[in-house]
Amino acid sequence: MKYILVIMGLSLFFSGCSRTIEPIPFTSPEGKQGYSLYCGKTVVNCYKIAPKICKGEYKVLDTTSQMQTLKTQYSVLNVTTYNMSIECK
Repeated sequence: MKYILVIMGLSLFFSGCSRTIEPIPFTSPEGKQGYSLYCGKTVVNCYKIAPKICKGEYKVLDTTSQMQTLKTQYSVLNVTTYNMSIECK
C-alpha cells in the first residue's frame, strides 16, 4: 500500500512538470517581438518551439533554470525546469 501511494504521488508530480504553457509575449529591449517560454525538464524543448513561434529565425535573450524538490516519506526527488526568453528576427 505504501508503494502505491508513492507511485501515485510521483505520477502526479511528473504530470505537473510536463505541462505545456503558452508563450508569454513581450517587447524586447530592441523593440522587437519577444516571448518568454517554459521549456520543461530540458532546454531542448524551447529550441524546438522557438522557430515555430517566430516563424523562422530568433535570438535567445536569456535562459534560466529552477530546481524543484519533492520530498516523500521514502525519497527525495530533484527536478530542474527551464525557461527561455527569445526575440523574433
